[in-house]
Amino acid sequence: MHGLLFKTPEFAFLDYKLFEELRLPDFHDIPDGYDMAERLVAAAPVLTKLASDDTLFQWLLRRINHLSSGRLTLDSEHGDEGYYPLSILVTRGTTPVAVLNFEGSNYGIECFTRSAEADDSNDAVAAFIDACTDNPKLTRKLPILGDD
Repeated sequence: MHGLLFKTPEFAFLDYKLFEELRLPDFHDIPDGYDMAERLVAAAPVLTKLASDDTLFQWLLRRINHLSSGRLTLDSEHGDEGYYPLSILVTRGTTPVAVLNFEGSNYGIECFTRSAEADDSNDAVAAFIDACTDNPKLTRKLPILGDD
C-alpha cells in the first residue's frame, strides 16, 4: 500500500504527508502530549546505551525506516538544527483513528495527537511504542541523518 510505514495487528501507520488532503473524521487535539523518549526507553532499556553522537530521535527515525522497508521520507529543510517534523496517520482497518505529530531534537521526543477519542490516541501510541521497541537493534539508515 502506498504510504504504508508499518502495520500492527490492530493498526496501520501511514506517512501522513501523502494523505494531507484526506477528509478525516471530527478529529481534535488531544491536550496532553506524550514523552516518547521516556516511553521508548522504559520499553527497551537498551536504548539508554546509544552511541554518544546518536540521539534517541535519530534512532526512532532509523527504526521507522526499517519497519517501513526504507519508505520513510523526511523534509531536510531543518536538518542543520537537528529537528525533523514527522506526522503519521493511524488507521484501524480502513478507518482513520488518529494523527501522531512528532517533534524531536537532541533533547527528547514529543508526540502530540489528534483524534476523535482520547482512547484511540492512547491505543495508537501504545501500539507504536510496542512496534518500535520490538527488536530495537534492527534499524535502517536514513541518508538525511548523515549516516555513512
